[in-house]
Amino acid sequence: MELENFKILFGKKIRSLRKREGMNSEEFAEECKIGKATIERIEQGKFLPRIDTCLMIANFLNITLSELFQD
Repeated sequence: MELENFKILFGKKIRSLRKREGMNSEEFAEECKIGKATIERIEQGKFLPRIDTCLMIANFLNITLSELFQD
Protein backbone atom coordinates (compact mmCIF):
# COMPACT_ATOMS: atom_id res chain seq x y z
CA MET A 1 0.00 0.00 0.00
CA GLU A 2 1.27 3.44 -0.85
CA LEU A 3 1.90 5.91 1.94
CA GLU A 4 -0.67 8.39 0.60
CA ASN A 5 -3.37 5.71 0.53
CA PHE A 6 -2.46 4.61 4.03
CA LYS A 7 -2.75 8.18 5.34
CA ILE A 8 -6.20 8.54 3.79
CA LEU A 9 -7.44 5.22 5.18
CA PHE A 10 -5.98 5.93 8.61
CA GLY A 11 -7.64 9.35 8.65
CA LYS A 12 -10.99 7.84 7.74
CA LYS A 13 -10.62 5.34 10.57
CA ILE A 14 -9.86 8.07 13.11
CA ARG A 15 -12.86 10.08 11.88
CA SER A 16 -15.10 7.02 12.13
CA LEU A 17 -13.94 6.24 15.66
CA ARG A 18 -14.40 9.87 16.70
CA LYS A 19 -17.93 9.93 15.31
CA ARG A 20 -18.67 6.63 17.04
CA GLU A 21 -17.90 8.47 20.28
CA GLY A 22 -20.34 11.23 19.24
CA MET A 23 -17.70 13.94 19.34
CA ASN A 24 -16.74 16.77 17.05
CA SER A 25 -13.08 17.26 16.21
CA GLU A 26 -12.57 19.94 18.84
CA GLU A 27 -13.98 17.79 21.66
CA PHE A 28 -12.01 14.77 20.48
CA ALA A 29 -8.77 16.76 20.28
CA GLU A 30 -9.27 18.09 23.78
CA GLU A 31 -9.97 14.65 25.23
CA CYS A 32 -6.94 13.14 23.45
CA LYS A 33 -4.72 16.07 24.50
CA ILE A 34 -3.95 16.85 20.84
CA GLY A 35 -4.41 20.06 18.89
CA LYS A 36 -7.64 20.39 16.88
CA ALA A 37 -5.67 21.25 13.75
CA THR A 38 -3.66 18.05 14.17
CA ILE A 39 -6.79 15.91 14.42
CA GLU A 40 -8.24 17.60 11.36
CA ARG A 41 -5.04 17.04 9.36
CA ILE A 42 -4.96 13.38 10.42
CA GLU A 43 -8.59 12.88 9.43
CA GLN A 44 -8.00 14.56 6.07
CA GLY A 45 -5.16 12.14 5.33
CA LYS A 46 -2.59 14.93 5.25
CA PHE A 47 -0.60 13.91 8.30
CA LEU A 48 0.47 10.72 10.05
CA PRO A 49 0.79 11.14 13.80
CA ARG A 50 3.76 10.02 15.82
CA ILE A 51 3.39 6.78 17.72
CA ASP A 52 2.91 8.56 21.06
CA THR A 53 0.01 10.52 19.55
CA CYS A 54 -1.50 7.29 18.24
CA LEU A 55 -1.17 5.82 21.72
CA MET A 56 -3.02 8.78 23.26
CA ILE A 57 -5.83 8.36 20.72
CA ALA A 58 -6.04 4.60 21.31
CA ASN A 59 -6.02 5.06 25.09
CA PHE A 60 -8.86 7.56 24.93
CA LEU A 61 -10.86 5.21 22.69
CA ASN A 62 -10.13 2.25 25.00
CA ILE A 63 -8.63 0.23 22.17
CA THR A 64 -5.17 -1.20 21.66
CA LEU A 65 -2.64 0.41 19.41
CA SER A 66 -2.84 -2.57 17.07
CA GLU A 67 -6.64 -2.15 16.81
CA LEU A 68 -6.09 1.44 15.76
CA PHE A 69 -4.07 0.24 12.77
CA GLN A 70 -6.32 -2.65 11.73
CA ASP A 71 -8.50 -2.30 8.64
